[in-house]
Amino acid sequence: MKNTSQNTVFALWTGFLLVSMMGCGPVPEALLLNRLDRSVSIDVYGPIESLTGACEIDFRDRFCEEEFVPLSIIELQEAEQRSFTMSDEITENRCTNVLWLRLISVGNVGPVTEVGTLLQLPTQAEVEVGPGYYHTAAFPGVSLRIDEVGTEDLNQGFAPKKCVELGREARR
Repeated sequence: MKNTSQNTVFALWTGFLLVSMMGCGPVPEALLLNRLDRSVSIDVYGPIESLTGACEIDFRDRFCEEEFVPLSIIELQEAEQRSFTMSDEITENRCTNVLWLRLISVGNVGPVTEVGTLLQLPTQAEVEVGPGYYHTAAFPGVSLRIDEVGTEDLNQGFAPKKCVELGREARR
């Protein structure tokens, strides 16, 4: 299933996320690199647009699973990198710079369902071979991961928790 517009984002960003090949100003930006020798599809979720989330709350607990909505599917060809930015203004009381990424297909294998990983922007992350601490996706014959570049992983977390695990109901 080859797509002729491989360098575009597939779906509406609902005014929430803008694709960009270069950053402009102090907006939350992510650089995503595909280190594999085959294409990947990544499902991108973001917090419901009306939610705020204070910056003093750890990004891993700022929003629960039920508070994320689908934004887009990003197609990355082998060895491709893509930058994207969020259009939301980030203030100390509006810290929506959190994305939930799920690896849904690799080459011609997929779609699969896997839990994904949280990333706080700004960050650099890569899709690579091998299991990761925060993220591992099993595909036939290989384990893959979306992993923050570097060893500290300060801007990466496990998949979002359910609201009940955070002791509250989902906000809308």
